[in-house]
Amino acid sequence: MAETILVLAANPRDTSRLRLDQEIREIDSGLQRSQKREDFTLKQIWAARPIDVRRAVLDSKPRIIHFCGHGEGKDGIAFEDNLGNTKLVIAEALAGFFQLFADKVECVVLNACHSEIQAEAIAQHIKYVVGMGQEIGDIAAIDFSVAFYDALGAGKSIDFAYKLACNAIQWSGSLEHLTPILKTQISSGKLIYDGQTSQDFNEWTTFSTVGGISKRVQLIKRTPDKLATFEIKAFSTESVGVNKSFRILYGKVEFEYKIIFSVSTQPNIYFCMIPMQETNIGRTGLIEVGTQIQDDPQNPCSPHRERFYAPMENYGREQWHKAEILFDFRQIPTAFYSIFAPRINEGCSNPGAAHFLTTKIRMFSFE
Repeated sequence: MAETILVLAANPRDTSRLRLDQEIREIDSGLQRSQKREDFTLKQIWAARPIDVRRAVLDSKPRIIHFCGHGEGKDGIAFEDNLGNTKLVIAEALAGFFQLFADKVECVVLNACHSEIQAEAIAQHIKYVVGMGQEIGDIAAIDFSVAFYDALGAGKSIDFAYKLACNAIQWSGSLEHLTPILKTQISSGKLIYDGQTSQDFNEWTTFSTVGGISKRVQLIKRTPDKLATFEIKAFSTESVGVNKSFRILYGKVEFEYKIIFSVSTQPNIYFCMIPMQETNIGRTGLIEVGTQIQDDPQNPCSPHRERFYAPMENYGREQWHKAEILFDFRQIPTAFYSIFAPRINEGCSNPGAAHFLTTKIRMFSFE
């Protein structure tokens, strides 16, 4: 039995024009010529209003829902009202809607600017969700959609289709291949910390092996978007970083970083999650788990850290890069807290002066 792909298109008359007709035509053409064309039925809803979405999902029972149109970040996805003007639907409403259809819908694609926040919410209930981390142009949006459904039409998995679609954007020479973000139900978890909305940077602790911390760690407002950003420097071989504690043992941290420079010939900038254990009655003191173990070649303080080393090819390129760390410290009997810790030089075999920025820090719990 053919599975339905439901395409919802909305370009309200009070918004800028998008090439939605070309996007949907190319999706349809690709599926019609594909090896698995008998496996899919494409249903299209134009000028989609909330009532149209409800009726279409109830009637067609789609496996995949594809939205193309405008997104306004935390304000919502732009559907249309009865007059053809913008009707923004917030993430919570979308998540609640898709929760009701989680037994049928496997994948949701939000091909709209700044739709990552909606994708994050929907992924609490749907196995695969694609959202856009920032603005995406018409050409990149179309390239992504065409390659995504070409891959599905060839019998490939959703994960493979997402990777091929991002690569299709990259072939054009555009850096927009970093904009689509795949959220999965297992990897999303519950958002417990967002560094851009939590005004608690005074609660972060700083770390330096030589002092002079005010010259080595600063909180700045990155331009042009004014995001709160840590600027971290090492002037020589000293270890420098910041720490943030979370009372979870199983989860994921996402962040962005930009490496201004490093004189080291080996990676000396990394990010890690550190399990912590209590030291006093009432858990009033914390030390790192494994500090008594000295045989770890990367960091003598602990073999339990989960680390992400920034690749050397990203050093000094003046570009922002996205990364994440998955961690699970539940099997460590003494672990009580976890700490997120960006670092320069600590435990590295070839320390040296370095300078980097990190921002958009978000923590998710799987517990």
